Amino acid sequence: MIWVVDNDGISPLRFGLLTTIEMVTAMLVYIPVARMADAYGKKRFVLVTFGFFTIFPLVLLYSRSSSAASRNSASLPARH
Repeated sequence: MIWVVDNDGISPLRFGLLTTIEMVTAMLVYIPVARMADAYGKKRFVLVTFGFFTIFPLVLLYSRSSSAASRNSASLPARH
């Protein structure tokens, strides 16, 4: 968090808000997805999850919008 606030110009409030949105969304999705994985097989859901974890940083890296890129900028290298 300190790196993002110091180097990326995001306020601590905005960083906290984005982190809260991410965590609330994850909590709301866990139970339904777990039930679907039990019903349809876990392997599919693991593969889809790996796919999303691979694609998401790439989408942010090539995003032209600074607000979209700031959502997960802590995991991306600084662009100069």
